Amino acid sequence: MSGQVADQILASRSSSVRWLQISLGEKRSAIRLSSLVRVLDRAELFSVPLLPKEFKGVIYFNERAVPILSWKEFKIEIFLNPLVLVLENGNDWVGIEVESTGKVEEYQMGSRLREDGFWVELDSEKGIWGIDEEKLFKSLRESPI
Repeated sequence: MSGQVADQILASRSSSVRWLQISLGEKRSAIRLSSLVRVLDRAELFSVPLLPKEFKGVIYFNERAVPILSWKEFKIEIFLNPLVLVLENGNDWVGIEVESTGKVEEYQMGSRLREDGFWVELDSEKGIWGIDEEKLFKSLRESPI
């Protein structure tokens, strides 16, 4: 195998990212495994006065208060018995509620992907969109209280 072919194989592997498929109502979605801390099947949600509207409350996980994102603000339906995915970005943690999780798949990350807010299109044929946690955390840090 030539050095150039080996370099192309390594480059394609490094641009491939593993994603966990999640159900968010009718939206076919996924979350990058590298940002996922834990999937919780039960978490007690606590109300917090003066919490920004983007959050519906907090849970306590590993001795930390983790804010839970309110999907209502992003026009996604509310679930009856949600799972909570705890996501990490640097020292920041946030929880998101999902209906269910699915299989892990790899998607090639490249410049041809479409974006919509903090969503990035992973597979246009299957209609799968991934949460870009970098943009999600950035938008939550910048939102006014």
